[in-house]
Amino acid sequence: MGRYLLSLVVLVCLLSAGPSQAATATVRTIETITLRDASRQRDIPLKIYYPAGMRNAPLIIFSHGYGSDRDGYAYLASGWASDGYVVILPTHEGGDRQAALGGGYGAMLRGESVVTGAQLDANAHDISFLISSLGEIVRQAPQLLGAFDPKRIGVAGHSMGAGTTLVVDGATLPGTSTSVADLRPVAFIAMSPQGMYSSADAHRWDAIERPTMTMYGSADSGEQRQPPNWREDPFEHMPPGNKYNVVVDGANHFSFADEAKTQAVATFLAKGQTRSIDEIHAFVVRATLVFWDAYLKDNSAAKAALRSGKNLVPDLPIGTYTSK
Repeated sequence: MGRYLLSLVVLVCLLSAGPSQAATATVRTIETITLRDASRQRDIPLKIYYPAGMRNAPLIIFSHGYGSDRDGYAYLASGWASDGYVVILPTHEGGDRQAALGGGYGAMLRGESVVTGAQLDANAHDISFLISSLGEIVRQAPQLLGAFDPKRIGVAGHSMGAGTTLVVDGATLPGTSTSVADLRPVAFIAMSPQGMYSSADAHRWDAIERPTMTMYGSADSGEQRQPPNWREDPFEHMPPGNKYNVVVDGANHFSFADEAKTQAVATFLAKGQTRSIDEIHAFVVRATLVFWDAYLKDNSAAKAALRSGKNLVPDLPIGTYTSK
């Protein structure tokens, strides 16, 4: 199973409440903003989900997997926004749907890696530029004035986006000692991250000090047929302290993305997945909200749940949870 995504359509799951407050906020979206980083000659289209009427909400930036874009991962963005978070999804040029259709998928079929250190570097700079441009975002979307707290920022991502997230968190770029970490976000979630490609990567994650959760599926193999637990390498090599890992039973690599529009594609992407996509999505949203609530909302019940060592979603026990 590869680590990359086909372009998928919106699927919004109905979610129950976890340690956080009930998910009742009305979610609205903004799709009219494209940032321009003139220094890199690079456009960054955005899609923003926000809870209507909420003030001073924490902010989450989500980095998509290869072959996706700002329109992917709607179930996650909607689930988080309905629980009181503003969520921004940027499209990463060179790792998006257009790049995949322009030759990326063919390269993947030939066994070539399409996500390079240069791509992760560019993606990380997209996120840093986005954070520096929050004032410009509010200028273009005045309905967001006062809607979020720029000091409570989380970064998350899936697959390529997980690699991007960990680079922003403090991991070095693959095969190098170069860091492009951004010190402004306070917490991170990496879904289906890449493990070590060689012994040179053993110390890539040594500088990750901030609260971080990694997550992968029990059938979440790597693109070069690495076993699913290869994705646990970052967690194992991070220094201890506010670090968490969740293995979602029955989930494959594509289980963390939106469900495909056509049955044929959905069936293909579900290979190795042993439970329903709705169940997996519900668990992923609720488990990640425990982490976000603990570190972005300072929620005491969420902190207690993380400390307990027990399943983060007691009524949906499909995840194996460890911490250090």
